[in-house]
Parts: sequence; C-alpha cells; structure tokens
Amino acid sequence: MESNTALATPQTVLPDVSLAAIVRDERMNSAGGIIDFVESTVPFVEEAVIVDTGSKDGTRETLEELEARYPNLVVLDRPFDDYASSRNFSLDHVQTKYAFVLDADERLTRDDFVNLKQTMENKPALYYQFDFLNIEEVDFPGIGHNPRLFALEKTKYLNQENHLGEYLFIDGIRADNWSDDLIYNNSVITGIDIKHFSPQNFKGFMTKASSWYNGVVRKGMADIIAPSETKDFEIWKEFNPQREDYR
Repeated sequence: MESNTALATPQTVLPDVSLAAIVRDERMNSAGGIIDFVESTVPFVEEAVIVDTGSKDGTRETLEELEARYPNLVVLDRPFDDYASSRNFSLDHVQTKYAFVLDADERLTRDDFVNLKQTMENKPALYYQFDFLNIEEVDFPGIGHNPRLFALEKTKYLNQENHLGEYLFIDGIRADNWSDDLIYNNSVITGIDIKHFSPQNFKGFMTKASSWYNGVVRKGMADIIAPSETKDFEIWKEFNPQREDYR
C-alpha cells in the first residue's frame, strides 16, 4: 500500500479528540480516497473510529490494512440503514471527551490542525464550528452541518426528511437552529474551513445527485444498494486534482 502520510507531531495532535467517521465505498473519491483520508486525518487525533456501513468496492479490506498500521484507529462494521443511526453508532464508540465528525471526501490541512489545536487551548468550549469550502466547479458557498467538533454529552443525530442526511441535536435543540446566545455561550467559531471535494467536472456533481441521492437514497433503497452499484459511480467518485493544493 502506497503511503503519503502527513507527519504529525505532539504539537499537532488534538488531545482528547476522536475522529468519528462513517464510510461506504470510498476506495477512491474526489478527495483521494480512504487511504488519503486516514493518512491525512488519523495522525492528528488521539483516537479514530471509522465505521464501514457496507462497502463493496474494497474499502473495508483497505481499512483493515490501515488499522494494522495505526494503533489509534478502530474500524467497526454496521450495515447501513440511515445516516443518523450510523453517526450515532460511531459516537457510541468514542472514548474521548470530544468527537470530530468528518466524511471521507472532507479534509483539513496540516496547518488547519495546528490552528485548531491552538484554538482549543486558547478558547476552551464544548462545541467548535467551522466554515465549509466546496472544492469543485460548481459555484456556491460551502454547506455543512455545525458543530463538527463537540463534546459528546447531550449530543445525538436525527434524520432529515426523506433520510437524505442528518442533523445534530444538542440537549434536544437542533444545532443549526441555535440562537445567537446559545452559540455565544457554548461554542467557538474556529474560522477554519473544512474542505469538501467533489468532482471537478460539473457532470460528476450532477451524477451523484441523480444516481445516488435521488435514484437510491430518496427511494429508501440505500440499505440494499451500495454506491458502487449505482450508474456512473466512477464519474461522481472521480479524483479532483485540486486536492493537491490543500495538503
């Protein structure tokens, strides 16, 4: 297995923080795939929990190899039923105070991890919010759920309508519906971008929406049809070369 591991030092590892990720058919994706994801993220957290929800493209086998290389990585299995239940399963296995939720097509740079650690040291909080930068041809602002790094107490994911995604609830309140006072009292805005990579080609972006979200997820068939079994999977998983500009 080829390695392009980002070098982490004690000064860049986030203490008492675990990566909590769910994956499915991520052997390759627009951000470089599952190997790149682990190498670019796992060295920078105290622990990592990655839950495979039924990959059929070799992702699960690759994760097993990676687990042998990274002592702080735990790989678990859970058949996919919906996003929220899968997220909550990953959180249930986090042993640290904080969970950091990232998807396999999202990245932070090494400098981002340095800045994030400094932010956590200088501004202790229960919840940390990020900006989102979409790296793709489509011209629209980044969209993503906040907070992404949070203390586990009183947190739970619930499904969006039609099971197309999930929302984080904190103490019974949907996080992205917080009032300004709640945000001010409980969380810190980091000013750090989570980089989300989609295919550079507009066709790839549209293909994912039609083939996966509308063709499978919205129809309630995501538990039996894996992404790699959908039409034009290779198009919407195509590597985005701009990934190399965000190391």
